[in-house]
Amino acid sequence: MIYCVVVADTADGGFRGAMMLSALLVTGTTIPTIVLGWSLPDDDPEDFAEGMGNA
Repeated sequence: MIYCVVVADTADGGFRGAMMLSALLVTGTTIPTIVLGWSLPDDDPEDFAEGMGNA
């Protein structure tokens, strides 16, 4: 929002503000998905065998 106020008086201020908001929206929705995917276990059978104490 502060960025939009600062660039409001420049040429193409509305366009620049919209591009910044869309970039923040994409980044804000992508990063939690990446973090969740990184932290979830994969479907590797060896991981399940090690977790069950059958190694």
